Amino acid sequence: MSKLKLQMQISVDGFVATGPNDEQKWVTLVWDEVKQYVLELIDTTDTIVIGRKLAVDYIPYWENVSTKPDDPFYEAAQRIVRARKVVFTKTFDKSEWDNTDLAKGNLVEEIEQIKSNNKKDIIV
Repeated sequence: MSKLKLQMQISVDGFVATGPNDEQKWVTLVWDEVKQYVLELIDTTDTIVIGRKLAVDYIPYWENVSTKPDDPFYEAAQRIVRARKVVFTKTFDKSEWDNTDLAKGNLVEEIEQIKSNNKKDIIV
């Protein structure tokens, strides 16, 4: 059975975002230091689980970056775009993005079903 892994960047002093719109500009300052770790973590997974509010910015952002080979996040974007995404939502009726399924049921039951059907791990 797959494992469910949490991956996030957080600064030593507890910041996850640096601006009123959840900008993560500080992450770019240390990308060279964490890049290999993040890529290796993504490579152990084949599914990304996200909520609807994050999905509307997250998926289009990575799709855009995946078209820019000169972008420092290009390698990560390529992996994220290829991965299956499962968006938890109570409001969307259909997915707007490729490789994306909607989960509308009970969170625990949906995660258990994803875990039992996956060959690789799942990342949140």
